Amino acid sequence: MSEDEEASLEVRVVLKGSQVERFERIQENLGIFSRADVLRHLITVYPLPPPRFIHINTYDDHATIKDTVLNRSADVYFKEDGSVFCELCNLSSCHHIDYVLNLPSVKKILDERGWERKER
Repeated sequence: MSEDEEASLEVRVVLKGSQVERFERIQENLGIFSRADVLRHLITVYPLPPPRFIHINTYDDHATIKDTVLNRSADVYFKEDGSVFCELCNLSSCHHIDYVLNLPSVKKILDERGWERKER
């Protein structure tokens, strides 16, 4: 049995006013009789947005990620004294740093080196 067959989620939704009309128009346009099948269809075809951050690489002293919202690369540096710095934001605390420090591959490398983040 696949993971999809094992997972299960029951959803109860109450639509009101213009939401009802919109749902009925969507249902009619799709030619689907079952309301549950309308939801299944929309979940299947709805395009998911790209992830906000994409890990590019980890180097000796930093990790590089791409921020898809800003469409820029961010280099997060790990200092010997346990401090960390995001070159893109010019900060020692930001979303880029939080993301990088929670990447399992980066955590593993930093742990192997004995690097520990000093308290902010």
